[in-house]
Amino acid sequence: QTTGYKVKVDAACGLTIAGPTKTGRTISLTAGWNLMPVLSECNVEPQTLFAGNEEKVLLLKEVGTAGVWWPSEGLNTLGEINSSRAYWVKLTESVSITFPDCKKSFVENDKHTVDVAVVTANTHIVGISSLALEAGDPGDQILAFDSDGLLAGVLTIEGISPQVAALFGDDSLSAEKDGFADDELIYWKLRQQNTGYYYDLIPTYAANMPDQGMYSHEGISLVESFEADLTGTKEISSRFY
Repeated sequence: QTTGYKVKVDAACGLTIAGPTKTGRTISLTAGWNLMPVLSECNVEPQTLFAGNEEKVLLLKEVGTAGVWWPSEGLNTLGEINSSRAYWVKLTESVSITFPDCKKSFVENDKHTVDVAVVTANTHIVGISSLALEAGDPGDQILAFDSDGLLAGVLTIEGISPQVAALFGDDSLSAEKDGFADDELIYWKLRQQNTGYYYDLIPTYAANMPDQGMYSHEGISLVESFEADLTGTKEISSRFY
């Protein structure tokens, strides 16, 4: 009753889960990664849910989207925790949290959907610093490719404030490779909005993060800066999903 699940379907559908309504709204989470369900019928802000324990949260991310709450980096693309979804949360130590007792009173939206047609349940979260964003201008895109030229992560530059990119990993249940393999090198490019040109980006990663340069399922990285290739190309050979 306090376990989250990943479900793969071949088309959009509703899922009805039968059983008695759970009365308890407190869940115990352990140090490390936890697949967390939502024991509430309404949205709740992550800061409220983890009040008093924020310093123990390394990262919280929504399964299958780019929504992230990263307290130490001041990043929140998640907004609120949604009762119809599940979340991965990584903690430095065990905590107990209690969801609010309320009735569903919100309208769902898909604001976290990214511009990549195939979205998998495996993600590597990469913070992009203000300095790294200076590699482009607002409206330009920072793209992440695997070694086969598969586009598996897109970030549109919005301004100078730090942003976060979700890189999607391969789904082992799919016939074709549809994301990064574990321990695969991440290739970065910048696409200029006004010219359509692509430029190779050479990243410098923060050494204090768990991962640097290689994709990892449930990985966490921070790009401190990008060095852009001075020669751009109009087209690139790639597989876009």
